[in-house]
Amino acid sequence: DDVYVCELNVEVLLEAAGATRKVKPPPKFPSVTRDLAFVVEDVLPQVKVEEAIRAQGGPVLREVTLFDTYVGAQTGVGKKSLAYALEFQSPDKTMTDEEIDRLIARIVQGVQRECNAVLRS
Repeated sequence: DDVYVCELNVEVLLEAAGATRKVKPPPKFPSVTRDLAFVVEDVLPQVKVEEAIRAQGGPVLREVTLFDTYVGAQTGVGKKSLAYALEFQSPDKTMTDEEIDRLIARIVQGVQRECNAVLRS
């Protein structure tokens, strides 16, 4: 059988691609995750709820992840439940429960106002 050999200079390839490595140091302070679920009209796109969450969360809201969508008898006719995991992290300090609770309250009020949502308990 035929045998083939190939040698690549990866540094030359990276230079040609213009790739630069960006290294971000690990965070110094822990993150906090909280889950929220909202009942909204089933025609409302989930991205509208996510945008409302991000608008109220401020710079310490690092991630918003939709992890569950539910439509059924518990939500009512023409409604759906959207559940989100919210990750908060301050670059300057460890956040307190009181700070997180204030942010959650602001997010809930904003989503209720902008999306006509109800917090699911």
